[in-house]
Amino acid sequence: MLYPIHVRGSLPKGLSEELDRGLVSKIYTVALGAQGSCFIIYLGRDGLDHFYSYGLPRRLQDWLSARSPRGRWVGNLRGLRLCLGPDNASYWAADGADSISENLPSGLQVYLSLLPNNGVKLVDCISLGCNGTYYLRTSNGRHRRNIAGSAKLSDYLDSVQSSAGNLTNVAGLALHPVYKDTWILQSANGFSFSNGLDAQAREAFDNIQPAVEAKLQRTSLKAALERMEIEQMIAEHRAKMEANEREH
Repeated sequence: MLYPIHVRGSLPKGLSEELDRGLVSKIYTVALGAQGSCFIIYLGRDGLDHFYSYGLPRRLQDWLSARSPRGRWVGNLRGLRLCLGPDNASYWAADGADSISENLPSGLQVYLSLLPNNGVKLVDCISLGCNGTYYLRTSNGRHRRNIAGSAKLSDYLDSVQSSAGNLTNVAGLALHPVYKDTWILQSANGFSFSNGLDAQAREAFDNIQPAVEAKLQRTSLKAALERMEIEQMIAEHRAKMEANEREH
């Protein structure tokens, strides 16, 4: 999602310095990895797109450098998607023309290989979590996931999945690469769910949510009612699953 709204804390030094320069107008993409590694794409106050990276895996950094001679990106910088997995041992990136990946979970790797050109144009969200968990969503709502150990998240995705198996109302999902059952989900309608965040992240998440909803011209009452509806859908789905288990 592209919002000019953000909060931050405990960021790598280089990324903090980049933001503190006062040149950022809108942030498009941020990826945070192990040992201070990071990547950001943003619209500068000069009207140009910029990027900054630090500490990325060598092969990934070489791939990025080949697309940015003399420090300027060749092609559609805003179309670049990048995800770092646990300890940066796994990653995936694509810019609409080419992609690069390493050590992806086998199920995810197989699915990508079945997409045209490894999904460089179709995939709009990939998240790599701990213990081989992952989530992938394409621009047409198709998805693949392994989110073992995240019952609430699984129930939610099951409850909003269409009969055709699509998830068109899920805009993004971030799985924590270290902590189990820790995630943030952003819906296409502006409201979000999260689980397992520490107190600081939880406070930041709660503080930014009204601004995100307002950006999409949603009222707090409407958002609250929609959250209640989703929670009810999850509860009904869970009750149905438990009833089926008792029958068998």
